[in-house]
Amino acid sequence: MEIVNILAQAIMYSLPAGLVLLAVRSVLSLQIKKEQSTRELQIKAEVLKQNFPLRMAAYERGVLFLERISPQHIILRQSPANQSAEAYHNELNFAIRSEFEHNIAQQVYMTTHAWAALVNAKDKTLALIFNVLQELPPNSNAFALANGVIEALREDEELPETQQAILVLKEDTNGFFKL
Repeated sequence: MEIVNILAQAIMYSLPAGLVLLAVRSVLSLQIKKEQSTRELQIKAEVLKQNFPLRMAAYERGVLFLERISPQHIILRQSPANQSAEAYHNELNFAIRSEFEHNIAQQVYMTTHAWAALVNAKDKTLALIFNVLQELPPNSNAFALANGVIEALREDEELPETQQAILVLKEDTNGFFKL
C-alpha cells in the first residue's frame, strides 16, 4: 500500500511539473520561431534596401538604352552621311549592338520578362532597319535608308517595339513600390 501512495504522490508532483515543462517548451518554441521570422524579415529588408538602388539604376539604363536605339533617335544620332545605304546599315547595326553590349550586365538586376522585352526591342529594331535596306534598290544612299526607316515607323499602326519595352520596364518598376 505504501508503494501505491508513493507512486500516487510521484504522479501528483510530476504530472503538473510535466505539464509546466510542456507549456514552457511550447512558449519558447513559438518565441524562437517568431524571432527567426523577424530576423529573416530584417535580413530581407536589408537586402532590398541595398539592392533597390542597383535595380532602379538597371531599369533606368534599360530605358535609356531603348530610347537611344529607337529608330527615330538613332537616325538622328548617327546621321546619314555621304555613304551607301549598306554602309549606313552597318553603322546603325554597330551602334545598336555596341549600346547593347555596354548594357548587358543590367540583366542581373532586371526580371526575366523585362530583359526579354529589351532584347526583343533590340532585335526588332535591327530587323526593321535590315528589312528596309532589303527593300531599297541597289546603290541607294544612306538618306534613302533613313527615310525608309522613318516611313516604315509611320506606316506601322502599333507602338514601336522600343516603346512597348519601355512600358514593360515601367510596369516592373511600378511593382517595386507595391507592398
